[in-house]
Amino acid sequence: MNDSRDPLGSRRDRHARIGQGEIGEEPLRKILAWPELKHAPLILETPGDAKENAEDIVIVRRLISSKSRAM
Repeated sequence: MNDSRDPLGSRRDRHARIGQGEIGEEPLRKILAWPELKHAPLILETPGDAKENAEDIVIVRRLISSKSRAM
């Protein structure tokens, strides 16, 4: 799970912190709401130190538990 530093079509796979890249929180929230992912493990692939990774985990958990998960 990561945001993207570079835009779609750039042919680059550069990760950004959750909500701080080209994808953004709302599209990531919609992806996390897919029923197929309900029990799937997530691997966080974001740049940063342990503190930033912990912050990203909090954001992902918030996106998963969001009450406005309408697609």
